[in-house]
Amino acid sequence: MHSNLRLIFTLLFYLFSRRAMAAGLKVLPLLSPNITINSSVTGNTWNYDESVEWPIRISTCGGKHQSPINIDPRKALVVNYPKLSFGFYDKVFPETVTNNGHTVTLQIDTREENNYLPYIENGGLLDRYVFYQLHFHWGSKNHKGSEHRIANKRFPAELHMVHFSQKYDNFTEASKHSDGLAVLAVLIEMEKRDNIAFRHIEHFDEISRPSANRGNSSVSNLTNPVALEDLIPDNPFTFYRYNGSLTTPLCNEAVIWTVFDTPIALSERQMNEFRNLFDEEGHHLTDNFRPVQSIHDRLRFFEQVQHAALYAKARPNAPPQLAERIINFLREKFQGELELCLDVGCGNGQCSGIFASSFRKVLATDISPAQIEVAKTLEYPQNIEFQVSPAENSPAENGSAQLVVACVAAHWFDLPAFLKDVDRVLCKNGVVALTSFFLPIVVHATKSNELNAELKRFYFEILGPYWGSGVRHLENEYADFSIPYAETLRDEVWSDEEPYTLARLAVDLESWSGYQNMCRDKGESAGREVLQEYISRCLASLETKDDPAKVELKLQRKYFLLMGRKQ
Repeated sequence: MHSNLRLIFTLLFYLFSRRAMAAGLKVLPLLSPNITINSSVTGNTWNYDESVEWPIRISTCGGKHQSPINIDPRKALVVNYPKLSFGFYDKVFPETVTNNGHTVTLQIDTREENNYLPYIENGGLLDRYVFYQLHFHWGSKNHKGSEHRIANKRFPAELHMVHFSQKYDNFTEASKHSDGLAVLAVLIEMEKRDNIAFRHIEHFDEISRPSANRGNSSVSNLTNPVALEDLIPDNPFTFYRYNGSLTTPLCNEAVIWTVFDTPIALSERQMNEFRNLFDEEGHHLTDNFRPVQSIHDRLRFFEQVQHAALYAKARPNAPPQLAERIINFLREKFQGELELCLDVGCGNGQCSGIFASSFRKVLATDISPAQIEVAKTLEYPQNIEFQVSPAENSPAENGSAQLVVACVAAHWFDLPAFLKDVDRVLCKNGVVALTSFFLPIVVHATKSNELNAELKRFYFEILGPYWGSGVRHLENEYADFSIPYAETLRDEVWSDEEPYTLARLAVDLESWSGYQNMCRDKGESAGREVLQEYISRCLASLETKDDPAKVELKLQRKYFLLMGRKQ
């Protein structure tokens, strides 16, 4: 990328419909009237150790546009915007540095009128955004610490410069609106020399631990304050742009993110000054970053409990012979106790149950709080534990799992990031298994061909424009997927023929994400119309006018399977 081009990369999230793409990126209205908040994560009492539970305890942290994210440059659209402008970034203001127990913040004297405070504008921003504060995220080691990733690369730390739109009175009011905030994200790497712009580090011994009664520790009127321009990269005109959220509770989806492509640098000595800070309980203040959040279609598909419940009703449980085939492959070289099976992207647990009798524990995770909420209401063996978690950042400990399985789910994952986490979780000779099925096979005494043709027509012709990008991997049976282990195996397992009715098959189709997307775009009545048309065409093929609930047939599914063994 060349700085003179001033290219701005706007992420095209899969979760936006084609119509939204054509109109430009948008975020949803920030707050719904049904926000649920658990007091244990509000105010200043939340912590990063429980970040995977935030979506459960506070609904806005489970929204559809959550941050941070892993930025994939291959899926970015190059857009030429006017040059991003920095107003009063070269001016020095009275500054206050604070350790609030979660991070270090730097604020400037707000007695100035907004017109004389630092601001940013242009560069694709539709308003002027006034500086509010900056803060940092960092890790205990140099291989982690940043919240955002670029091409799955982590950085030791990240700086956020927070601004609010001048059309709102203050930060609090602005955070209630989808266009209210603009945050500049500056990735930080390591070098040998000190960065002289980070002069506020000289005051860290005065704020080493927050006050127990006030919850923070501050020092004001710094002797050598910093101009904000010293903290941005040398090339601030090439960056990634997307609409997301704050990365701490309440996780308001009010942020226009600008993630600079070029990092700045700190020395190891300076980085250790951050790591030597403490929280109010006397623990070292490190690893204060939220894991990356999913930007794939799948979260949108199951955001509503109603759809998750329909999914549970319609989707079949995986056949026991699938678990048998996977465990036989595992047992070829692993002879120890089967302690943990990690079922990633578990949905309502359709695949979790078939492994429960073979493992001491099954940890079943899904990024959708609605799916997990429904799963916990169903009857499953007691050794299955359901948790909300992105596929790419499992809560399982290093080397703890003998088996990681993704059943009817891997096509929605950031596969390289997922497989990297799989390698972390698996023990020696552990196995990862990716499995799914495409269209079921309709079995009928005389009209199998006709009924299967109608099913394909409904999938490809009627719902074709409404499928997410991940379904292409189902259509080719994961042929383009690979597992980076020396020993891999492709196989297939057929389910038994299952008695069905035409009415029950229609319920299955109603749970399809493509159908749900069409209903969102055209309305529920349009969805009902095409579903009724499908039923009518099937009845015509069967040359009957019977009630669909009395039209008997059978369904069979081919589970394609890709497995790999960690050496």
